Amino acid sequence: MRAFYHTRHGQSLIEAIVALGIISTAISSALSLAVGSLGAEKDSGATITAGNLAREGIEVVRAIRDSNWLAGNAWDVGLVSGSSGSFDYTAMPIIDTTSTGANWTLDFTPNASTDASAKVYRCTVASCSGMLGLFRQFPSAPLTGYSASGYTRVITLNPICKDGTLVTNVTGCLTGNEKIGMRVTAQVTWAFSGRPHTLNVEERLYDWR
Repeated sequence: MRAFYHTRHGQSLIEAIVALGIISTAISSALSLAVGSLGAEKDSGATITAGNLAREGIEVVRAIRDSNWLAGNAWDVGLVSGSSGSFDYTAMPIIDTTSTGANWTLDFTPNASTDASAKVYRCTVASCSGMLGLFRQFPSAPLTGYSASGYTRVITLNPICKDGTLVTNVTGCLTGNEKIGMRVTAQVTWAFSGRPHTLNVEERLYDWR
């Protein structure tokens, strides 16, 4: 009876160790799945924010064009910088929240989305014009209450000429082949888990009502 007892005791210990191993494996797998799901959710949320920032950039350009029509101005006023031979096609949208109607303009300071001036800031305290959570870009230092969001954004406005030519150099459309539209590309960059991400949204807008 004593020998049988010791044998059962040893088997019970082995069974307990095996059971603990199985349970540990199951718990580790569940935790890994939960962590992975949480990471994927955050990554998806960051991508959605980037998409919204890019789409906002496109809509700002559209709104400026439409406002020019309503004001009786040339359709691309405020959508072009420089003159023939030295055009600048890269800009960032700036909103003036202190004016009636929150006017949008384009600032042609940044040259690429990697420029520090292309950073997107977010209102993190209620005191920043009462717009908690608002994403904005600034032509100089951000206002008090705004902190860097980790995103950058630039808008590229390449002219489309009458013959369908898409201009990417600084000369613009040639005389007799006037600009009839522009390819608007909004590029947003950010990093997630140490990995860089880039999102481009493109639309073509024309001088057509």
